[in-house]
Amino acid sequence: MNKDIYDMRFDGSEEDLKLQDFISRAEPVNCSNERLTARIYEKIQADKIRQNRKRWRIAAAVAVTLMTCSMWLALNITQKQLVTTPQPTAHKQVQTSVMQEINVPTGHTLQLTLPDGTRLTANSRTQIRYAKPFDKHTRHLYLKGEAYFEVAHEANRPFVVHAQGFDVKVLGTHFCVNSYNKKRCNVVLAEGRVEVNTALNDKVNLQPNDCLNITQGEFASKTKVNATAYVDRLKGVLPMEGMPLTDVVNYLENYYGVNFQVESSLCNETLYGKLVTGAPLADVLTSLCNISGAVAEVKKGVVTIKKKSTAKAPTTHQTTNTQL
Repeated sequence: MNKDIYDMRFDGSEEDLKLQDFISRAEPVNCSNERLTARIYEKIQADKIRQNRKRWRIAAAVAVTLMTCSMWLALNITQKQLVTTPQPTAHKQVQTSVMQEINVPTGHTLQLTLPDGTRLTANSRTQIRYAKPFDKHTRHLYLKGEAYFEVAHEANRPFVVHAQGFDVKVLGTHFCVNSYNKKRCNVVLAEGRVEVNTALNDKVNLQPNDCLNITQGEFASKTKVNATAYVDRLKGVLPMEGMPLTDVVNYLENYYGVNFQVESSLCNETLYGKLVTGAPLADVLTSLCNISGAVAEVKKGVVTIKKKSTAKAPTTHQTTNTQL
C-alpha cells in the first residue's frame, strides 16, 4: 500500500500539493507491518472468543429451558397416567341372597335365630321363607302358620312379616302372628308397637296386649287379651282362660292338621285349664273331653266333639278307622 502511494505523481497544481501534503502526514512513521498484523489477529481472536462465549451462554440458556420443559411434560404425563390409568383392585365378591324355606313338622315347634339376630319360635305345620342375608333396606319374612317373634331392633331397616292377606311391620318388638287360614288370622302384640297393613291398604297400629283379628285380608275386630297366653302356645301349652270350644278346636286343627266338627249345642261352651299340645292327638283329645265333659269320635280322619248323652259309646273318645 505505501509503495503505491509513493509512486503516485503530483503536478504543481494547488490541489495536488494539498493531497501530497495530506498523504505525507497520514503515513505512519516507524510502523511495522508484522506487528500491525499480529495486533489485528489478536483482536480478531478476542472477538471470536467473546462471540463464542456469547453463543455458549445462549446455548446453555436454551438447553436449560428445553430441559425444564421436558421435565414438566414428563411430570404431567406421569400424573395424567396416574389419574387416568385404572389401578388393579381386589376382586369384590358380590354377596347374593339365597331364599331359605323351613317347614315345621306336625306336632313339633321350632326355635330359630335369623341372620339379623331376630329370634322366633314357629308352631306345628308352619312354613317360613326369608332371604339370607336380608335385603339391606328391609328385612322380609313370609309366614304361613303361627310364630312368635322377638325382632332385633334396627332403626333404619324395618322387619316385615308377610302373612296371608296382610303385613306386619316393626322396627324391633315382640309379637305373635297366626296365619294358618285366611278365614281366621290374628296378630297379638306382647311388647313394643307394630303396624298392620292389609292388601286393601288399611292400616292399624297395635299396643301391647292388643289382638287384631283378620278375616279374608280385612280387619274384623280388635280386642284386649293376655299376650302371655298366646306366647305360651309356642311352648307346647295351650292355656284356655275362658276360651270358646270352637277356638280350641280351630287351634288343634292347625296344630295337628286334622279336621274337627263340634256339635252345635257345644259351640258356645267356654273352657278353662291347659292342654299340653306336644303330646299325641289321642292324649290331647282325652284331656279335652275330661275338661269339657264331651266325647270325641274319630272317623275317616274327622274328629267330632259331641255331648256324652248323644254319644254311642261310653268311652271318652273313639278312633274308628283312623290312627291317632
